[in-house]
Amino acid sequence: MVRSLSLVVLAGAAVSLTSARGANAWGDEGHRIVGRIALSLLTPQARRQVDALLAADTDTLTAPDFVARTTWADHWRDSDRNTTKIRYTATQQRHFVDIELTAPDLAQACAGSPLPAGSPASIELAQDCVLDKVRQFAAELADQETAGPERILALKYLLHFTSDLHQPLHAADNHDGGGNDVPQPNS
Repeated sequence: MVRSLSLVVLAGAAVSLTSARGANAWGDEGHRIVGRIALSLLTPQARRQVDALLAADTDTLTAPDFVARTTWADHWRDSDRNTTKIRYTATQQRHFVDIELTAPDLAQACAGSPLPAGSPASIELAQDCVLDKVRQFAAELADQETAGPERILALKYLLHFTSDLHQPLHAADNHDGGGNDVPQPNS
């Protein structure tokens, strides 16, 4: 499983790196596209449950609908990027996993960092990565005992991280900041 995931990540990264347009990140548009696809795949029952959670969310950082909420985690992270950097520093590691291109090893990347007992998935951990956060937030969302605000937060992060996981440069480490440091050619 780890080997086949590594091969998929490497293949995706290779295709992205050889693209004539350079290594552009998804941005809001890419997250919304993945969100539209995910929304179309929900069962009617799952859709009702997701809609109920989102309807209870009072956050105004993004629009309250499913597709708009796919961008929430980036907006939250960046909301103080140029000032206090509290949110930025606490959550920036959550958006990717560094699987080395030259020696892919999922176990070394960060997967498996446990939450302290009784802690919500939203707490900051030194070794946060998207794989751990997806697992942790999915468990919280599935647990009916999780408090409403934490379940809503878990859903918003999962909507976003699902797209991050499908962004090849957010899963491969070529010491280029998840592809964000790759110079863009003049168009």
